[in-house]
Amino acid sequence: EDRLYQLSAAGHEIDSFGIGTHLVTCLAQPALGCVYKLVEMNSAPRIKLSQELVKISVPCRKRLFRLYCPAGTPAGDIMMSEQEVATHGPPRPGHPLVLRDAMEATVRSTITPAAVTDVMQCVWD
Repeated sequence: EDRLYQLSAAGHEIDSFGIGTHLVTCLAQPALGCVYKLVEMNSAPRIKLSQELVKISVPCRKRLFRLYCPAGTPAGDIMMSEQEVATHGPPRPGHPLVLRDAMEATVRSTITPAAVTDVMQCVWD
C-alpha cells in the first residue's frame, strides 16, 4: 500500500496495477506459490499479457482432465477450453490424443489414456 501511495503522490499516469506477493503478504511469512488469473468477464475472454511467455494466460474458461496409464498411475493432465469440450467432448479412455506442449509449440506427444477423470472443480463462478 505504501508503494501505491508513493506512486500516486509522485503524479504517476498508471491506470491499473498488478498486485503481487510482496504487496499482499508479509515477507516474514511464506506465501502460497500459486496465481489466480482472470480468464473471462461477462462472458468475454480476458488475457494476461507479459514479456515472459510462461506468464501469458490462455483467454477462456477451461476444463482440466487427468489421464491415467493402464497401471492406474497418472500419466499427465490435459487442459481444454469449455468450447473444445462442448464441440469434441472430453478425453475418452482408449482413444489416442495428440498433445501440444503448452510452453513449446513445436513439441507434440501422443497418449492413449486407460482412464480419465475430470479434476477441475469450480468453486466460484
